[in-house]
Amino acid sequence: FNYMLMICYVCQEIDSAIITLCLDDWEHNEECPERAVAELCCGSDPRNRWFDKSVSMIFSNNGLLGINFEHAWGDGVAVMRLCNEVIAITVSFFFIFLNTHKMSVTF
Repeated sequence: FNYMLMICYVCQEIDSAIITLCLDDWEHNEECPERAVAELCCGSDPRNRWFDKSVSMIFSNNGLLGINFEHAWGDGVAVMRLCNEVIAITVSFFFIFLNTHKMSVTF
């Protein structure tokens, strides 16, 4: 299989996406909120950010979610509706981990 063809295919898939999920390999620590802001906005590895996408959902490896959006297509109302729906669903359901511990998210 041609490696360059695979790279071209992946780039086309990302380019055609409306929403991107950025799965980062850093752990959120509540004692260092400045790092969370820096990681969610810019990322320590900017190759995992797609600033031209309408919405990027950025996850830390322990579940912190940040949302970055390009606002030329509209205002923040649609994105805030998305955020509110994600929060409502997250609070309503339990997360079940592989080690069978259950954790719920509270605000």
